[in-house]
Amino acid sequence: MFKRIQTGLFAAMLLLLIGIHTTLDAHAQLSPTNDQTLAVSGRSTEQVKPDTVVVWFAVETKNKTAEGALDSNSAIAQNVISALEKAGANQSELSTSSFNIQPIYNNKQYGPPEGNLTGYMVTNTIQVSGTNLNSTSGWIDTAVKAGATRVNNVRFSISDATMKTIQDGLIKAAIADAREKADLAASATGMKVIGVKSMNLNTGFFGYQGPYGAPMMEEQMGAARVTSGPAVPIIGGEQQVSANVGITYLIGPQY
Repeated sequence: MFKRIQTGLFAAMLLLLIGIHTTLDAHAQLSPTNDQTLAVSGRSTEQVKPDTVVVWFAVETKNKTAEGALDSNSAIAQNVISALEKAGANQSELSTSSFNIQPIYNNKQYGPPEGNLTGYMVTNTIQVSGTNLNSTSGWIDTAVKAGATRVNNVRFSISDATMKTIQDGLIKAAIADAREKADLAASATGMKVIGVKSMNLNTGFFGYQGPYGAPMMEEQMGAARVTSGPAVPIIGGEQQVSANVGITYLIGPQY
């Protein structure tokens, strides 16, 4: 009797060991090693119309005294601001982006000082920003007629809220693009995707933000002030936003 029990226990232990070995072996076959990976990249892009515009106007005045240059500059700058407000720009859309007073030596405005002090130049840069892109031409026309001496720049951009919404969708699309490539490549080699080992994500803006270029100088602005013609054509265009993702997938046999 004892021998039968001993033999039965030995057989049971042997079956248990065989089962454990089989389970471990199956797990080893299905678990990926460091070599069982597949690295792919995914990309998604979208052309987006900007929804924000910023225009910079400069008012420059010169005088033999700093006080004289400042007084005349303040008067013109206030005239420009008032005109823009009458044209529909809100106070919240107007701000001073820079202001400076600099001496002029021997009628030389820029560069290192040379010779005698001949006067002063005051520059007040007024920034106008808003979400109504159709107002851009009107702002420029109004500011020029009111006395602005230079248009420093016009920049179209995408607001943070709009950008976030767009990028959230682009990220999902880029990941889906990467997974589609991984499934296709793995299937072609008799494997399948069973997990993700690592992921790198990059989102960004690419494209046109203009218009950029040389600012319109005082002589040109003066000519514009005495000319009544069609509105300045300003076109926002489109900007390209993209999301790129690099994913290393874990792969294993298809069974």
